[in-house]
Amino acid sequence: MRHDLAPAGPAAARLKTEFARIRYELGDLPGRIVDPQRLRAMPARLGRTLHTGMLADCFFDPETALCLDHGKDDLDHTAPALSQCRPDRCPNACITRSHLPLWQASIADAERLLADRRLSRLQRIALERDIERMRRLIPPLLEGPDA
Repeated sequence: MRHDLAPAGPAAARLKTEFARIRYELGDLPGRIVDPQRLRAMPARLGRTLHTGMLADCFFDPETALCLDHGKDDLDHTAPALSQCRPDRCPNACITRSHLPLWQASIADAERLLADRRLSRLQRIALERDIERMRRLIPPLLEGPDA
């Protein structure tokens, strides 16, 4: 985790806690030598596999993944169902500043749709809720040394 790209989203607290634990164990001294196997194993508790995505990165854990239908045994639970991703809600999702432009573009698209007077009341409510949900993701992404 780069210092200038602090994570946001549901997995952010878990990531920050895990990296703080690793930092506590290793310390801040530059040049400290750590066994490469130990270094690779330390963040292993975060999830089984990292899947990078356009709106978020996923520290995939099938037990908590919202993208999987846990009621169906015939589905593949070894990878996320990316078309069902809910990055602002899933505990496996990590959103960083690199994802910010697409979230901002999504908000702008939704706002353009709201300008259409032909929208039904329910469509308008759904868009307004989505915009508000997406806007809540942005402030943590703007924090940091080069914000």
